[in-house]
Amino acid sequence: MVLSGCSLFAKKPLPAPVPPVPIPEPPAACICDPKVVEISVGMDEVMRYYTAARQKQAATLKPEVEQAKRDFAAAGTEVARLKLALLYLIPGSPVRSDALAVPLLEPLMRPDGTAFSPWRGLAQILLAGIDETRRAADTATQTLTAKLKDEQKRSDELQRKLDALLEVERAMILKDQNARKK
Repeated sequence: MVLSGCSLFAKKPLPAPVPPVPIPEPPAACICDPKVVEISVGMDEVMRYYTAARQKQAATLKPEVEQAKRDFAAAGTEVARLKLALLYLIPGSPVRSDALAVPLLEPLMRPDGTAFSPWRGLAQILLAGIDETRRAADTATQTLTAKLKDEQKRSDELQRKLDALLEVERAMILKDQNARKK
């Protein structure tokens, strides 16, 4: 009986070794379309420009906008267009103007008989941000308008009560004066 219990602990055969997983080789360097590289380099330039512009003082932004306007008028490139639009979209700046930025961004969204602009994605993001800002402002305006109407009603009601109290006071004064005359 003791020996039969040992058979439970007998050595079991080891599982077969797992073959090593081959490490995939990195893909061969692909030759990218030159337009892709150009957009990437241009995007870096535009983003660096925007980052630098956001860090500038409010007083130095106006001359920066004037320079960007001159650059856009002279070159008319999409990069110059984006730089000017981004200056108009700097939050909290004295030059912020959605109304001036939108007309600069919209041409990047439309085909002009050729392919869409390679800057279309960035223009879509910026225009979506402008639309969201407008919606938030509209919602805030509607909320404030409703509050103003409520406060106006409350003010009118209080004015009516005050006028009624003044009328009661006048009536009491007149009654008191008539009582003294008699």
